[in-house]
Amino acid sequence: MKNATFFRMMALLCWIGGVMATQGQDVVTFEQNRDFRDQVGWPVHRGCPIVADFDNDGFMDVYYGGTSCENGWACRGVYARSNGDGTFSGNLEAIFENDTTYNKLYSKDTVWIDKENGKYELKDSIIDGKVVMDTVVTETFVGMKNGLPVSLRGFGSQPFDFNSDGLVDFITLNQGGNMSGLNPRYTLVKNLGGGQFEIVEDAALAAFNYTGDDNFLFNEGSQYASLVTGDYDRDGYTDVLVTGQASEGRFVKLFRNINGERFENMDVFHPLPFDIEPNRNGLYKVSEGVYDPETGVTTPGDYTQEPTMKAKPLSHGSVAFIDFDNDGWLDIVATGWADGTEDKTSVGVEVGGDEIRFYRNLQNGEFQDVTDKFVKAAQNILDIVGIAHDSKYEVRDVFSAWGMDSGLMLATDFDQDGKMDLWIHGAVAGGRPRFSNYLVFGLGEDYASVEEWPTGILPAHTVAKLGVMYADFNGDDIPDFYQRGCCDEICQDESIPEKFGQAYSWSRLFSVSEGQVGAYGNPQYADYWTAECWGARIPQSDGDTQTMDVAFGDVNGDGLLDIMCTDWTDKADDVVPSYNVTDGVEIIMPDEPEIIKAETGKGYITLKWDRSEMGNGNKAMYNVYARSKDGSVFRILVPANLETGKQLAYQMFGTYATTYAEDYQYYTFDKLPAGDYTVGVQAVNYAYAATSFVTTDVTLEEGVDGVKSISISAALKVTLDGDALTVVADDDIRVNIYNMQGAEVGRGMTNEAITVNGKGVFVVKSGSKVAKIVK
Repeated sequence: MKNATFFRMMALLCWIGGVMATQGQDVVTFEQNRDFRDQVGWPVHRGCPIVADFDNDGFMDVYYGGTSCENGWACRGVYARSNGDGTFSGNLEAIFENDTTYNKLYSKDTVWIDKENGKYELKDSIIDGKVVMDTVVTETFVGMKNGLPVSLRGFGSQPFDFNSDGLVDFITLNQGGNMSGLNPRYTLVKNLGGGQFEIVEDAALAAFNYTGDDNFLFNEGSQYASLVTGDYDRDGYTDVLVTGQASEGRFVKLFRNINGERFENMDVFHPLPFDIEPNRNGLYKVSEGVYDPETGVTTPGDYTQEPTMKAKPLSHGSVAFIDFDNDGWLDIVATGWADGTEDKTSVGVEVGGDEIRFYRNLQNGEFQDVTDKFVKAAQNILDIVGIAHDSKYEVRDVFSAWGMDSGLMLATDFDQDGKMDLWIHGAVAGGRPRFSNYLVFGLGEDYASVEEWPTGILPAHTVAKLGVMYADFNGDDIPDFYQRGCCDEICQDESIPEKFGQAYSWSRLFSVSEGQVGAYGNPQYADYWTAECWGARIPQSDGDTQTMDVAFGDVNGDGLLDIMCTDWTDKADDVVPSYNVTDGVEIIMPDEPEIIKAETGKGYITLKWDRSEMGNGNKAMYNVYARSKDGSVFRILVPANLETGKQLAYQMFGTYATTYAEDYQYYTFDKLPAGDYTVGVQAVNYAYAATSFVTTDVTLEEGVDGVKSISISAALKVTLDGDALTVVADDDIRVNIYNMQGAEVGRGMTNEAITVNGKGVFVVKSGSKVAKIVK
């Protein structure tokens, strides 16, 4: 990156900020609905809601857990279903186990043995010659009849389609404790439809369950962006990437979704070469220690050059699925704190600290650490901010430029040019001050020629732990950013006399966009300790020891993004939607994309389309699906209603398609079986308003398994698997197969495999229909 380019952008944004500050700024305002808790019937606090259209009826529903003091500190998994008229109905049916005990009832008459010493004898109460017994039934809650889990907190939980059936499933980051009967854990929930759910007891996720008490913070409290979703192997099932700290120590783990049935932990990460890796801890295997019987001392083992194939163990950070080399395959970026090691003969002392790792997708299920490719770009940044290069390991310069812990990293098209960027917020590493900048990657093999641009948002610390919302609340097609954390920047807003000229320090800041990328002006400020923010209820929690129980979504169905929370209010336990009533907000749909073409090859379909503009003239994001005509295959990036295009959940923007070519966007569905498909694409803006799907039909003649398919008509098709030919039809019809000389080489019935030997062109006849196939 050229220094002059960086400084020009800085100067431009400073100018914009000054102009906007003098002209006044747009604001967002909310109005609380204090009747929700009574409509649903189960008030709580300590629960982060998930807003999604779980029943696909066009209206957003709400799931929440939490603790209900009003109900004896009981915990439930509450499904608040939208009635479509702004009201909600709560599904609170629970399953109880009853334990019955029987106790004698004694007569009121007492036989005194020794009144002076207080000795007496109770007599049984007898009626009709029988001892009267008191029946005591103890009722114990064991679960919800609809299958939803009990959960606590859950900030950063992710909705997604786990089994590719078109319904919204989710993973909740369950803190446990508070009479929930659970230790901190990841809880995977599958939507069965019809208001029914199922907790998937997944062994891979369970291996990283936590132990602790009510005061333990799940994943050290850094929950937002510590778990992200995406289909890294393009098999049609959404995978999970997670970082944190558990009993085994720090970790970055990739969980592959196996056919929508379970997750499998994948150790598929090739490390940097041994001689340039500055911190081999966890990346290279260590030999066994050697015990000296004479001294009783065991000499620790040393590094071998055999890789563990694990990702670098990190915690207190963020992970992102992001296609940084723009080849259509999701790559990985991970940040956080890494442990160093003591002296090892082969390398000496390894320094721990903040790191960032870039992993490139090799398209075969494996990744390669390519952090070393970013050294030059990182050194340019260090030169600008006046930090010296590392004298021993150049890769550490990348850590100094962008490594962080307790910060926030998101994949998003921040500059809205149609290509994904990486936003890094609040980083503290290598002496670099906190910042909020985004990285723009080069195209193709030039991906590591990174340019860094400021966002215009004030940086704060620990926001991934204390509170984040990132979406378009004021309808200008640019995301706004709420954060709760510690900000060192000096307040320049004279309308806040208590802060003017001082550091914001521990604060709540809402950076509302002003119609231009990077232009946020002065942020809306609210005191860190208040829960009332711009008319909305945004929970205060308790200092920096607990996460924020809040989410966003269009709760009342008017197209604007609202804020949804559980909290302790003047009503005690409470569940509060705060409706967006910002003046002048108009959500404008993006332009519908125009499909250029659908290209096919062995096992894949590539859909290409013209870019769509949003209302502000910038580029939209895209959601893409493929569905086979027979309904056996369905793939979609983000759950959406295929008829209306409405998004069924609010996933992070990194899950959308932004694969970028010079004149068009594209996405490839891989590992498909042969067959007839409908593929569709829709444009989506940053308020999650989406166009209808634009579709086209395409025949994939050869599947990933080599089986071929040739459509004869809408009701008949031929599949080839080696020498086995099958005519698929709705009815049982005679099939005759001829070679080009007219000789019959096979016969049978539809829907049965018929052996056809040899190679060449064959004629298949079934009823009145005829097809030619090449074998």
